[in-house]
Amino acid sequence: MRWLLALIGLMPGAAVAHPHMFIQTAVAVIFDEAGLATGIRVTWTYDDYTSLQVMADVGITEDASGQLSAEQLAALNGFDMDWDPDWDGDSHARLDDRALSLSGPQDWTASYADGALSSTHRRDFSQPLDLRDHVLGVASYDPWYYVFYELSPAIELVNPPPEAGCRAIYRPADTAKAKLDLEAQLRTMQDKAEVEFPAVGKNFAAEAWIICASGT
Repeated sequence: MRWLLALIGLMPGAAVAHPHMFIQTAVAVIFDEAGLATGIRVTWTYDDYTSLQVMADVGITEDASGQLSAEQLAALNGFDMDWDPDWDGDSHARLDDRALSLSGPQDWTASYADGALSSTHRRDFSQPLDLRDHVLGVASYDPWYYVFYELSPAIELVNPPPEAGCRAIYRPADTAKAKLDLEAQLRTMQDKAEVEFPAVGKNFAAEAWIICASGT
């Protein structure tokens, strides 16, 4: 994502610390009328510094009440949707142990409150999924840990089939173990770490599990 990489370069301490950007993340799993999971809706709320930088880049400032006008919000809509072709959006889904493909972003929005920019977008699975007898896992992480996505435990299920008894479970990351593993890798890499930082983002990522009851 071109704008994200440009912002990272402006951040204090960007050359020596990870992560550089913090994004509060909420996930909703969407079901169709047949009770099949069709995709996810992702909400990103950016840290204050990143929000300020994005607004400054497009010449937008809040008014005296700390709000943005409808015209300003319209100008910001899609500010983070200009994805490079080889960037996967840092959203990752799996059905049991099988990785799932996700479409590009759709139906995006932008909003602003309390000094922070937020955006939403929808991503579809390649085909609708019957989740009975399966576990759908959804996580948000940057493999290189430049960005930290803090997943909200409030995982939403949109239009789940009532008879399936679907439920969402928040699975926190084992951050203590992740930190120890990272420290061990950095010790072996020494001064190469900033050039080839290890792909440890997944180790720090919480995961949403969606489980539905067996069919009858």
